[in-house]
Amino acid sequence: MPLSNLLANVRGVTNAVEVTSRALGKSLYIGAGAGAMPTANSVLSDILDIAGGEGGRPLAGHAGCAVSGQRQSSSSAYYVRIQADDKTGVLARLTEVLANEGVGIDSLLQPEAGSEASIVLITHLASEASIRQALDLIESLPEVRGAVSLMRIHDDESS
Repeated sequence: MPLSNLLANVRGVTNAVEVTSRALGKSLYIGAGAGAMPTANSVLSDILDIAGGEGGRPLAGHAGCAVSGQRQSSSSAYYVRIQADDKTGVLARLTEVLANEGVGIDSLLQPEAGSEASIVLITHLASEASIRQALDLIESLPEVRGAVSLMRIHDDESS
């Protein structure tokens, strides 16, 4: 790897990951990775996601359970990816469902596609109950193909 590459210049307790995707091309994520606070935050976040049924297979007997009642009522922004038919009106139906459940859209990306579109969006702050209700309804739409991908965006400013 040449020294001119940003990854070659990551030093100390900083970590970096380069991700290549069809939708965005190459993107680079850099941040603190070692030390007590960043490591504890990452480990705890992973444990809470797994225990709550997110981020892979849920723990046996705990599918879909939140770790605490507070988590269901907390607000976060979310990353959502939906595979759907690429035809007129589908995006309008998806955004209508989200709006009816009180979930606002911060940003949306729909790269060019063939007969099927990958719709990627970031929500405004929303309760977990609202986003899950909206996604249950979205997954039931005939134009939606498969399960919707959902990731909570952890942020110190989110409650």
